[in-house]
Amino acid sequence: MRAPGANQSWARGDFVLVAFAHVPALRPLLAALFLAAFLLALLGNALIALLTARDAGLRAPMYFFLRQLAMVELCFSLDMLPRLLAALLGPGLGMSPAGCALQLLLVLACVSSECFLLAVMAWDRYVAICRPLR
Repeated sequence: MRAPGANQSWARGDFVLVAFAHVPALRPLLAALFLAAFLLALLGNALIALLTARDAGLRAPMYFFLRQLAMVELCFSLDMLPRLLAALLGPGLGMSPAGCALQLLLVLACVSSECFLLAVMAWDRYVAICRPLR
């Protein structure tokens, strides 16, 4: 028998984010901080992508990889932070196992893309410094 007021989403098998549930007064402050960081990340990465795409003087491979890295960071931010903000502001929203698996897949894809891009950027800098005329 379930206690009155118990979380009903557990009965469906959903995952529930319970972080900061014991300090409800802290949740709006954290949501405001995460929202500010989210908007700053969106603005900064979009600005980097736009400037490196628009400026004709920034056609070197380094700027191409920098633009791609900004786009991956944009995708990563858009994957993680809206769900976190919804959980902080909402009343204990649950996440289905399929939704959790999809978010995990997207996070892993963004992280692996970022690692690959950083490795390619390091190789590009190595070639530019150690073998400049090739």
